[in-house]
Amino acid sequence: EPIVESLGEEQGDDLEPEAQYGLSAVVGDEGGLELLLALLGRLGVPRAGARRECAALLLKLLQACCRIGANRRRVLRLGGARLLLRSVPEALSTVGTEGMAERLVHTAAVLMEEEARAGGAAAGSLGGGGAAAEDAADDEWASFVEQLLH
Repeated sequence: EPIVESLGEEQGDDLEPEAQYGLSAVVGDEGGLELLLALLGRLGVPRAGARRECAALLLKLLQACCRIGANRRRVLRLGGARLLLRSVPEALSTVGTEGMAERLVHTAAVLMEEEARAGGAAAGSLGGGGAAAEDAADDEWASFVEQLLH
């Protein structure tokens, strides 16, 4: 039998994220996003061990789920961007969790981009109040995320 040394990198690149990750809609439809956010909220940023590995895997799963619009909008309605951004300072200050901090920021940025595209239709994701307060909060969060990314 021929031995496959590596797979071509082009595999799956031609598909749109909505098609490639479409099955992750089931996670959102069946209450999995609520569960993921609740678990991440309880775990926080563990310092070491199995809890840290579990949190990293849950975050990776959430990031994959957020590749489709329906799940991003659902996570925004659940306050997911706020939850993720609140965990960033702890992840940045904990030794060995820099990768987790980067994943938190990246996922929150994707959520905020979705909210910006939707014109803030996903109420309650980052703040409350009137339109001016929401715009100010969006600008503040966007600049915070930009600072962390650069």
